[in-house]
Amino acid sequence: MIANLKGVVRRTLNVGLAFGFLACLAGNVLAQGSLDCGKYSTESTNAGTTCHRVGIVPWFLGINDVWETELRLGVGLDAVRFGFGLPSSYNTNLLMRPYQIAEAISQLDVMAHASYLTTIVGFADLNRNTFGWDFRNGVGSLTLSADAQRAVALDSISASVVYKYMSKGSVVSETTAPIIFLDQASVRWSAIITETPRDQQSQPDSTITSFAVANLSPDPQAVVIQVYDEAGHLSASGKTTELGGSDSGDVYANTLANTLGINLPAIVHGLPATAPVFRGTIVFEGEKNGLIAPVVFRFNGSAVTSVPVRAE
Repeated sequence: MIANLKGVVRRTLNVGLAFGFLACLAGNVLAQGSLDCGKYSTESTNAGTTCHRVGIVPWFLGINDVWETELRLGVGLDAVRFGFGLPSSYNTNLLMRPYQIAEAISQLDVMAHASYLTTIVGFADLNRNTFGWDFRNGVGSLTLSADAQRAVALDSISASVVYKYMSKGSVVSETTAPIIFLDQASVRWSAIITETPRDQQSQPDSTITSFAVANLSPDPQAVVIQVYDEAGHLSASGKTTELGGSDSGDVYANTLANTLGINLPAIVHGLPATAPVFRGTIVFEGEKNGLIAPVVFRFNGSAVTSVPVRAE
């Protein structure tokens, strides 16, 4: 994993025919009528004023024959217009499957009860000498927007990412995590973890906690990390490097052991005795009380599982 990612992008390509089966003609989804936005903000678009919701994928990976990240979007009774893309600082484009190259996808209209799926497999840089594409591994965060005429349409969105660990073209393990919407975001998040001591993590049966956290505040801030045991006692603490404001797309990603740099106190559980592990809770908190968005993973050998995170 990469501890801190900075990058850029301002090129947007035509989304092409690959999405024709999902999209309706521009303007149909957002046909003007009376708005009922409830808790959501309104947004002026080329199709008129809409109810607007914004989310973030704190971490995606597109690493050749190692990691792919699948984006899944679904809607309920009402159609929704989606858009997604890289932070403007990344200076590159997403490489997706079905084959697609774009910094951002906009006006993606998904009709009632329909769904949309694409897989991020890396980055594509425009080669200004050949005017072709140079493909490379890509990691970072992704922003998502959703527009509709009614709050109920935005409430019913299904939005998640599937992380797929690959080997020789086949999926070895996969896990799903929800996209975090800004109206759900918090300054403080927690997750229950299990962790093998740092100096024993080379063992084949070890359990390793990994995480990524994005800064949603417009101001730069680090993220404070605290780990509590099952009794609620503080066992360790640390913090990330300072992350740029939300427009920067900065993400901190690492294993918990590397971030803390110590062995967490482990005990043997059950009979017969198993390898000692630490069990407790990890807490993430914006150092300057700004909103953040984390995602947490548990690795056991080649198996990966996303760990539910809770806003506090």
